[in-house]
Amino acid sequence: MNHIGWLSGAWCRQFGVKIAVSLASLPIVAVAAEEPFETLAPISVESDRPQTAYGPGEGFVAERSAGATKTETPLLETPQSISVVTSENIETRDADSLGEVLRFTPGIQGETFGFDPRLTFLRIRGFDASTTGLYRDGLQLRNPNFAGAFSIEPYGAERIEVPRGPASVLYGQGSPGGLVNIVSKRPTQTPLREIELEVGRFNRYEGKFDFSGPIDEAGTFSYRLTGLARDSETQVDFIEDDRLFIAPAFTVRFSDATALTLLGEYKTDNTRSSQALPADGTLRSNPNGRIPSSRFTGEPDVDRYERTDYTLGYVFEHVASEAFSFRQKARYYNNDLEDVSVFASGFQDDQRTLDRSFFGNFGELNGVALDNQFQFDFATAGIRHTLLAGVDYQHIKADSLQSFGAAPSIDIFDPQYGAPIEDAPVFNDTVTTQDQIGVYVQDQINLTDKLILALGGRYDWAENEAENNLADTTTDQDDEE
Repeated sequence: MNHIGWLSGAWCRQFGVKIAVSLASLPIVAVAAEEPFETLAPISVESDRPQTAYGPGEGFVAERSAGATKTETPLLETPQSISVVTSENIETRDADSLGEVLRFTPGIQGETFGFDPRLTFLRIRGFDASTTGLYRDGLQLRNPNFAGAFSIEPYGAERIEVPRGPASVLYGQGSPGGLVNIVSKRPTQTPLREIELEVGRFNRYEGKFDFSGPIDEAGTFSYRLTGLARDSETQVDFIEDDRLFIAPAFTVRFSDATALTLLGEYKTDNTRSSQALPADGTLRSNPNGRIPSSRFTGEPDVDRYERTDYTLGYVFEHVASEAFSFRQKARYYNNDLEDVSVFASGFQDDQRTLDRSFFGNFGELNGVALDNQFQFDFATAGIRHTLLAGVDYQHIKADSLQSFGAAPSIDIFDPQYGAPIEDAPVFNDTVTTQDQIGVYVQDQINLTDKLILALGGRYDWAENEAENNLADTTTDQDDEE
């Protein structure tokens, strides 16, 4: 499907100009009506392409999802509260972060602390899900002790699913509030050529591209290449929102029943801590006046937030018959973080001198996730079953070095930057290693056309090792449940 090209002077979210250019040319036809219009009978139009649980959906509505059941299940037959944000929804709102994507999703907060270009904080149904609630293609992106940080690029997502409520039967330990699953863009069998350019406020310049299609005439090989480059300032002084993102994908269809899709991603982010301003001078009155919302309370030459992450994975699927199919998903991910910030800690008595603190966070996260799924579709005594059995595995190693100390104060109404910052003492130097193996089973039973019962169970074995380099100690913990 070719993207329809357009040039618009409409203001985007940055109050700038957005230009989308297609490599396809479309004719423009003008028709003048000289006689009164005739009312015609309504025409019903239906797509000949059935929606899948891994596609973009049609418009703002998705009909199927695998986020809550790990199977191709219509949303009307999913016995769990779930929302799906489609690709068109993301594009229409021009969302630049996962937090923006989730703004209108019920039961979830994706911007818990307001404006923050660094990472995604998740709270689902009141429960924090920042370290265990983020998934990509059904595989968890775990972040123990905030050793790393994840900030998903929405332009690389085909759809974003939010199953609400406990999901431990299929996914293992996680937030009881639910999870957020990002479905990656995959190669298409029809050509796709899309280029977008954006210019906006705060010296914002962004370019995007999305190319996909078959490589050979038979469609045995197909590809997709999605990318984004952004150079931008933000509403807060000295805070950038720069990003470089590229996501290649390649599919081999060995037969009509067997396919392998390789998924990769590389992303770099350059920004700073989003800061926090005192209540006196913003929400409440201050005898010295009002603090501008753009005021930066850190140190421009010291503060930095630089993150590099990349992933490499695959999805393999084999449909042996109408009664049996097998899927395997795997991913390796790496996250490297350097976070240094000077931030406000409270006013002095004059209501203008702001005490500040220093925080340094250096972490590297390496993870491997694997999920094997065996699906059986059969009927007994006229009752249809979708039986899913699986084995999944996770390995995570997280290195974390953190420091904290005092920083020179600053006049918030007349800031003078450049004061020397002393090295802060290290309070955390740990290496955390986690391994988890789980086996699960689920049976979706269609008792009648309007009554569906889902039964499931799971057993996990988990190991956790924490090395404290400051105390020179190692703590081991083994659990099974």
